[in-house]
Parts: sequence; structure tokens; C-alpha cells
Amino acid sequence: MMARRKKEYKRGVLQRFVKRTVAAKRARSLIRRTEFKTYAELEEMQFRMLRRIVEYSWNNIQGYRDMWRAANFHPSKLKSLSDYSLIPIIEKNDIRSDLPLFSNSKVQDKVLRYTGGSTGHPFSFYTDLQDTASTNEFILDVWRCRSEKLSSSPIRTSLRGDKIKSLFEFRPKQGLVLSTYQLTERNVDQYVKLIDEYGKTELLHAYPSSAYLLARLMDQQKLRLKERFKLIALGSEKLYPFQLDMIKKHLGDNITHWYGMAEGVCLAGYCKHVDKFHIYPQLSITEVLDAGDNPVEKGEIGEVVGTNFWNYATPLIRYRSGDRAVLGDNKCTKCGRNYQLLDSIEGRTQECFYDADLQPVICTGYSFLMSRFENVVDSQYVQDVPGEAGLLIVKSKSYSQKDEDGIKKALETMYRGRISFHVKYVDSLERSSTNKIRFLIQNVKGDNVKRGGV
Repeated sequence: MMARRKKEYKRGVLQRFVKRTVAAKRARSLIRRTEFKTYAELEEMQFRMLRRIVEYSWNNIQGYRDMWRAANFHPSKLKSLSDYSLIPIIEKNDIRSDLPLFSNSKVQDKVLRYTGGSTGHPFSFYTDLQDTASTNEFILDVWRCRSEKLSSSPIRTSLRGDKIKSLFEFRPKQGLVLSTYQLTERNVDQYVKLIDEYGKTELLHAYPSSAYLLARLMDQQKLRLKERFKLIALGSEKLYPFQLDMIKKHLGDNITHWYGMAEGVCLAGYCKHVDKFHIYPQLSITEVLDAGDNPVEKGEIGEVVGTNFWNYATPLIRYRSGDRAVLGDNKCTKCGRNYQLLDSIEGRTQECFYDADLQPVICTGYSFLMSRFENVVDSQYVQDVPGEAGLLIVKSKSYSQKDEDGIKKALETMYRGRISFHVKYVDSLERSSTNKIRFLIQNVKGDNVKRGGV
């Protein structure tokens, strides 16, 4: 009996490995075959993939079938890609209310995934091994744009959301894993020493905020790496110019940045030549919509809405992400790809304060504060009451009353009294479930605010 179970277990491991390998090769092959196709060829490809997942969802996902019937939509109405807007937009709460209704229980090897919960309300959905392997291949393609010889499983130094018991772990097949949560002014020298001793990986994979915190602490204590990283891959958060400058100063010059999300309805990254986000049309259809759900024009900001072509466990079709972006050109003249560009990622629609009248106020103070006040190690806003916000600060040893006065004056000037700030000093900041620093913990419900009003 025991021998048979071991045999079945090994067979299962082998089958999952084969699925992941085949899916990754399929994604890599699709990228290579189509990355320099014409607009018409890319639209034809997207339309085939869209029809496939829409018809699948109609036949297998009751939640979509019920929702689409109520909106008088049927897959037969999709005659071309221009009919895409006929599909109703789906909200997070539609799926939250009944996840099984929007999922296919028959999909094998499915995994329950969670978003980071940056809004304070994590979102969960199912994916499978093949979808995960495919998405990873798209991310690797972003990295290869700035490091062509990168292997399919690169050894790296990781400073992301890994939950580990000590400051670090060394995993032979992955590399050096550093704890983001435990990085402080007191132990940053140990992090530098660990990177020098173990991190001969040439690749740093990090959240922008984590890499910036490491670089900022190194700057304060005049620490240096023996060898700088040959490639720094930053993703999952917005990258601010002041962060980029500090990271380049202490960690390495060759930096790639990509925009993506756990839900996978959009993935975009830098090419070799341009620091703007190239959306992968092989992974999804991505729209940038205004408050009325109409497409924005180039240079305008809107909300990212997308459809993932690869997830058949919990399909996400015209899914409202909550992220805001600035629409760019519809091709990259430098690399030659006919990919839609995003000029910048502006954060989530929820990342705003609310004044006493429940009107939204954009959180521009974060980057200003972090770039100007060098004795602030890290900071985080918390809003519980309209018109008021707490500012939590992790201060360095050199922090003084002069810093506090300067911060208060800067915020008063920036927000013109619409938000009253209260400063509190802490040893560490609250993190999301994926170990990211949330620069705003928003506990005020903005339900009465018109979508897109920020």
C-alpha cells in the first residue's frame, strides 16, 4: 500500500512538472512567433484567444452565463475584436460574493491565490499550474529584454514577500532569499554582508519599496556592495523616480520594471530601449477606461480593465482591476513591437485620502516626503476619519524635531488644509499579506465617491 502511494505521488509530481514545462514552452514560443507581428495579425490572434475563453466560460462557468444573460450578451455576438466592449465589465465583488460560481471545479491542479490586499480587502481566485507557468514565462521575457542570456530558472537574490524565519535563507535552486520584513537600520550591514557572501547571482528580484529601503539604509550608513547587480528586476509596485535614483546609486544601473498583478489581466514591461510599459497582447486584452467606462486618449489617465487568456480555473473577463495608468503610444518605435504602451502606472483607485466632505484627495505627499527627508527610514499613512490621517514614521538615529516640523509644513502646503495629519513614530510598518509596505491603509469607505473621481 505504501509503495503504491509513493509511486502515485511520484507520478503526480512528474505530471505537474510536465504540465508546467509544456505551458512555459508554449508561452515562450507564442511570444517569439508573434512579438513583431502587424496590428492586424495581433488583433486576429487576440480575437481567437478571446473567443476561446468566452465560449469556454459560457459553457462551464455558471456565474458568467447568468451575468451575461442578464445583460443580453451571448458569445455569438463577438464577430470581431471591435465587439469586445459588448461584454459586461465584472467587478471584484461579483466574484467575491460567490467564487465557486465563477470557477470551474473540474480543473485539475488548481490553486487558490490571493491579491496583496492593498485596499484592505484581499481578493481570492483560482488559477492552475499551467497558467502560473505561462505567466512566469512572460515575466522572464521582460527580464530578458535587458539581459538576453538569462536562463529559464535564474538564480537570484530575492527581496520580496517571502515569509522566512530568519534574516535569510539560501535555496540552491532559487538563490539568496532575504527577509523584507526584518530589514532595519540596525541590521542592514548584515544584509550587505549576506549579499556579498551568497548573492553572486547577478540578479536582484525585488519590490521597488524593498530595494529602495535597502539602498536608502546603505546610503545613510555609507555601506557598499563588493559587486553591484548586473540586472535589477523590480515589479508589483509603482517605481518612483527618487527610488530609482537611490537604487541605481547603491545596487546597480541596469534596471527593468514591469507592471502586473496576481489576477493576470495585464502584464507590461520595459523593452531594451524604452522605460515605458509594453503590454503583452499574447497574455491579455487590456483597456484603460475613464469614469464612464469609455476608452481614454493617449496621455490620459484611466482604470485598467482586462481579460486574461490563460486562466481557465477562474476566468477573469473584462475584469476591473482598480489600478490606474496613463495611456501611451500604440507601438514602440525603438524596439519595433506593435504593443500598446502605458506611460506610467499611477497606483490604485483606492489610493487617495478623503476630506471631511468625502471628496477624494490624491496621495501625492508620499513620494515628496520620502525623497526630501533623508532621516525618515520609511513612512505610512493611515486614514480612519474623513479629513484626518495618521502619518506613521520609522525614523533614523539622526531624526530630529527639525525633520518633524519640515514634514508637517510640507504636508500642510501640499494638501492646503484639506487633510489634517497626526505624526506617530513606530519601529516598523504594517505590511500586506504578500509582505509589501502599503503606503496608505485606507479605512474610510469611499462608496459615495464617483468612480474615477480621483
